[in-house]
Amino acid sequence: MGHSAAEVHFEGEAKRHFRYNFVLHTTEWAFGIFAFACVAPATIMPMYLKALGASNFLVGLASVMLQASYSISMLFVAYLVQRHRTRKWPAVVYGIPTRLVLAIFGVTALATERYGPAVGIWGMFGGLILMMTTAGACELAWSDLISRVVPQDRRGWFHGVRQVVAVVVGVLAAWLVTLMIGDGDQPDPASFGWPFLIGAGTFVITLPLVAMTREPLHQDQPPRAKGYWAYLGEAVAVLRRDALFRRYVLVQMASAPAWLFGPALFAAYARDGFDIAPQTVTGPFTTVMLVCMAVTGPLLGRLADRRGYKMVFAFAVGSITMASVTGLTLQWWPWPVVGIGLCYALAGVAGTAMFMATFNMTFEFAGVHSRSLYIAISATSAMPVYLVAGGLGGALVDLMGFLPVLAISAALGSAAVVVGPVEAL
Repeated sequence: MGHSAAEVHFEGEAKRHFRYNFVLHTTEWAFGIFAFACVAPATIMPMYLKALGASNFLVGLASVMLQASYSISMLFVAYLVQRHRTRKWPAVVYGIPTRLVLAIFGVTALATERYGPAVGIWGMFGGLILMMTTAGACELAWSDLISRVVPQDRRGWFHGVRQVVAVVVGVLAAWLVTLMIGDGDQPDPASFGWPFLIGAGTFVITLPLVAMTREPLHQDQPPRAKGYWAYLGEAVAVLRRDALFRRYVLVQMASAPAWLFGPALFAAYARDGFDIAPQTVTGPFTTVMLVCMAVTGPLLGRLADRRGYKMVFAFAVGSITMASVTGLTLQWWPWPVVGIGLCYALAGVAGTAMFMATFNMTFEFAGVHSRSLYIAISATSAMPVYLVAGGLGGALVDLMGFLPVLAISAALGSAAVVVGPVEAL
């Protein structure tokens, strides 16, 4: 970030309103986490799809589609966001369609009782497609809004503390779902409907909270719009002239294959490989994952504030690689359920570290008015690789079984640790 008078004033306004915005967005994030914990892509969503009779390919694909939905279209919608001088109201307006997705999940889950499992699968992937086509603009505006209201020297602490508060409600949501699906060995798909709808209701609450943000107004006007294709051309030009940012994007892409055996496939592995009850996956495993996120969030935040986000990025790739390595050894564990729990713990650490690193590292390359473009380039360039890796991992499990895919994932992750984050460091 530059040090012009406008930048100094802007940062001063962010610091002046930081306490208010900290409380507001910690609350907003907590409601959002509660909503998505009701359909947790690493645990609850896989168990719902398994109850519908879905293949491992669909289990892996659905999970990564939900995680990719906020990022994969960013570059193609960034032009819409960039034209606004502020980010608060774009985040609200563009966020309206995304609030329908969990409602679609819930309604179609309830409909499976009458129309069969096919309607649940169609509803799941229909909602995910809606999410992937509409969430990019919302996420871009929201991400840029957070970068504007949180001073640069407090971002690590902000994300770490907010994570702790949000994880508490995430655990509550996971156990709510566990109680509502009953204690049968094979839950009825319709029993997931009401938890999904409860999540949809809490997700709606986040919109007015975003609207209450005290967003500082930058004294400089945003760049004049030159047209959509000119904007995309500028994205290409950014990658050509900014060598450090280009290397950062390439590092992200090179590290994505480490998620070939993603957290959702550990749920399928627990169910199909060790006959672990769905309620253990939705409740205890979600809790383990979220608690590890809560514990490591502040620690990683402090590490980032002192040593930088590159170190946190490397820690993320190493953690997900260790999850695959641990998964390879589960057949020798006297209690595999403990080993699966450890895999989820490592996946939770990896997810927290990766989100914190990629969310904040991008901010370091650009000023206020060019930041949206940098965020969009980073997200859209890397996320298709994550999407392919997640879908391919599930397909390979259907073809080869769990152990070979775990071995491949561990090998790719080990290579990514060497080639990716180490290169970035």
